[in-house]
Amino acid sequence: MATESARRTGRVTATVFVFVLVAATLAVTGIVGAQEPPEALCRESDNGDKYGHAGSEVWGPTDLNSQMSNQRLVVGTNEKGTMTLFKYPNPSYADQIKHHAFDRREPYYGSDPNSGALLGVIVTKDDGTREFSWLREWGPVSTSDPEYGDHVEQRWDSEFSDTLVTEYSNDSLGLDVTVTNVVPRDTDVFVRDVQVEAHDGSPVQDVELVSYENFNLVEDKDSLAPTQDWCSEDENGDDARYDAAVDAVVHDNPDKKSELSSGVIEQSGAEFSVATAMAFDGDSTQHQVAGDDYMGDNPDDPYALLEDGTLDLPGDDEFSGQTSAALTKDLDFDNGQGSARVYFAAAWDPEPNKDIGDEAADKIQEARSINLQTAIQEKEDWFRGYVEEAPMPENAPENVTKVARRALVSTVQLWDDE
Repeated sequence: MATESARRTGRVTATVFVFVLVAATLAVTGIVGAQEPPEALCRESDNGDKYGHAGSEVWGPTDLNSQMSNQRLVVGTNEKGTMTLFKYPNPSYADQIKHHAFDRREPYYGSDPNSGALLGVIVTKDDGTREFSWLREWGPVSTSDPEYGDHVEQRWDSEFSDTLVTEYSNDSLGLDVTVTNVVPRDTDVFVRDVQVEAHDGSPVQDVELVSYENFNLVEDKDSLAPTQDWCSEDENGDDARYDAAVDAVVHDNPDKKSELSSGVIEQSGAEFSVATAMAFDGDSTQHQVAGDDYMGDNPDDPYALLEDGTLDLPGDDEFSGQTSAALTKDLDFDNGQGSARVYFAAAWDPEPNKDIGDEAADKIQEARSINLQTAIQEKEDWFRGYVEEAPMPENAPENVTKVARRALVSTVQLWDDE
């Protein structure tokens, strides 16, 4: 029920949001009733060279099953645990992760396979062989292989909170993985706590956790283009580097967008400065910073390398443009159990064109001192203060009450005091 509540609330919220922003844009540009809307509105049908199927949703589906927020950073995942949303510095605008769904009938909803941020494992078996898989591929939605476990499941840790628990099982490997996802109340960081446990008789001897991300920094706003942050991602670029001192991948210095080809939208320039960073709680084992192979000829994209079976990454340190990155960490797996935490931090400044990568790195250091259980409890207490005493539908069954309460939690998540 918690999963269904998350799905309904997230998709209803997103649907209303898209309807409102599209209507507002059409009204402001004065083209309601016109034959063709501006190209900048980013209809799915404008992308016929990619996924131009008849019957696709006009603006693409919402690949979102949950959202976590502290009213500054909003993180969303789909039902397989892929991060598909990273809005910052407010819930309203500037999605900093690259993910653009086109058609729910296609794999990954028609987005590029390397879109978003996702987790995987490199395992070493009893016979010394190594193999890699993404956790999202362990479920029935994306594979029919009977050797795989038959579920990827999600639930809220509490009906009064947005702490999300995603559970993966793989019968062939004999592994269970539990990922607890938290956005702490007072820190602009997304925490993914990963617990790996082997079944009796599992052939797996060692596990190396992989965290892959495809950030796509947005720091300016074109007039009259509410869909800009997620539909014009091929125009974005930033500097990504591996910072050995912090053991983190840092993204900063996003470049400016070019004029859109339609000539309808006026470019208004930078609004603020933004940076992001990804790191583990302890020493990483491997890193790779490269270009996005789906946004250019970048075969060293760690997603492409891992998919091709390259399990020893080259260790490139930096890339400018359409970036992608991965970090790995060896787990202490001697007793068939291992754990790690992954942090995704964000920093911003209202003054444009500032280099604030160090501030994102500082937030990584701050995040490493977070007590996870304390952060989870503080977040629940925060939500309870808003919604625990709120009136519920009178004489409603429990499932209706849970959905109603989840809707209120979602409302609190998206408040922007400004």
